Amino acid sequence: MRPKASWRPFVPEGDAPLADRLAQAIAADITAGRLAAGERLPAHRDLAADIGVAVGTVTRAYALLQRRGLVSGRRGSGMYVAAAPAAPEGPIDLSLNYAPPGLAARQVAAAMAAAAEGIAAGGLASYPLPAGWPGHRRAAAEWITDHRLDTRAEDVLLCHGAQHALSLALAALARPDDVLLAESAVYGCMFNIAGHARLRLSAVPMDHEGVTPDGLAEAIRRTGARLLYLTPGPQVPTGRVMGLARRQEIVALCRRHDLWIVEDDVYAPLTDRALPPLAALAPERVLWVGGLSKVIGPALRLGFLRVPAAVMPRVEHVVASTTLTGPVLAGAVLEQLMADGTAGDLTALLRRETAERLALAHRLLPRFVPADHPLSLHVWLDLPDMEAAERLTRRSLERGVRVTPPGATVLAPEMIAGVRLCLGSVPTQAALAQALEAVAEAASAREPALM
Repeated sequence: MRPKASWRPFVPEGDAPLADRLAQAIAADITAGRLAAGERLPAHRDLAADIGVAVGTVTRAYALLQRRGLVSGRRGSGMYVAAAPAAPEGPIDLSLNYAPPGLAARQVAAAMAAAAEGIAAGGLASYPLPAGWPGHRRAAAEWITDHRLDTRAEDVLLCHGAQHALSLALAALARPDDVLLAESAVYGCMFNIAGHARLRLSAVPMDHEGVTPDGLAEAIRRTGARLLYLTPGPQVPTGRVMGLARRQEIVALCRRHDLWIVEDDVYAPLTDRALPPLAALAPERVLWVGGLSKVIGPALRLGFLRVPAAVMPRVEHVVASTTLTGPVLAGAVLEQLMADGTAGDLTALLRRETAERLALAHRLLPRFVPADHPLSLHVWLDLPDMEAAERLTRRSLERGVRVTPPGATVLAPEMIAGVRLCLGSVPTQAALAQALEAVAEAASAREPALM
């Protein structure tokens, strides 16, 4: 199909880059049906000349539309409007939180090939140390330093994912039947991690910045706990971000009561660089956890555990007694990504994609997702009680969308209720929009508990 001769996009005024506004104009025409599925878009040079912009601007706009799943390129014949996404055979799954599928596939495949070749050439002759190969630890330290936390290679261990890092931290710090303080809505896997370690989870109240100092002080007094697990932000599952003053208050309180802190910072690539990790404020008592799954994808199991020097022997002993060593191939992939600068490129790509998906969530769910929502791959639909949250979960599933149910993350139903939507788990923004529209419809049903 030849390009429609009469079509010309109306590019709105605004502060956004011209390529973004051009992509927005073309997307609006696709959504409105002015450009039909299968219709060929003008060649880059032709559209640039027609609307008076640089060819590079059209190229960037087409690339944005392609990432959103609205257009597709055909080798040798140009760019075409993509068909509307087919109705999925099962529910669209917004319950799992990871980087958009395929976002980093090409770059990671190249790094894996180079890493495997290097390992085969001379890296199979001996066991690495429990903390990992020195080169891999240096790459991990560089990655962590790039994400707001100055780190030396000797400070960090490579783990089989962030969940493994959390398990190691708790195994090194806690004994069975100890109390582990955590946010009232918590990372869902922490229920299993704490249960495996035979720890008793106890909730700390939250406000718009996460755990409150008064709530933490009361929880310490009530339980006698000496261990705190936190995700300062974007918090899991609520997406709330702890400000600098609050971080300083929490650290001061933990020092006063001699608490260890396990800081889960897997969303470090999305966090405001002006906000220091807790580990930067209290390096002597914070075990910091990070990983690559939120940048690359969940299949490459690579986590980081940054620990105070006094705790390192205990953690290394746990590794030696369980997995013997850290992940060799994944560590080599990280080393390759850091060496050629690809890791930084992937972080920038993730931040841009996340911002676009978050803007989509704000447009379709403005009652729950404000325009100034912190950069996050998940959003929290705050609801008055667990009954309302369970109802929204059920009604969303009836409309073909699976969300994170309240029971998977809520530690203290008397303190907080809601459901989480994961924005990265579907491959295209078009499919995400379809899912969010269904959730919006479910939330707007005439139910007193949801109004």
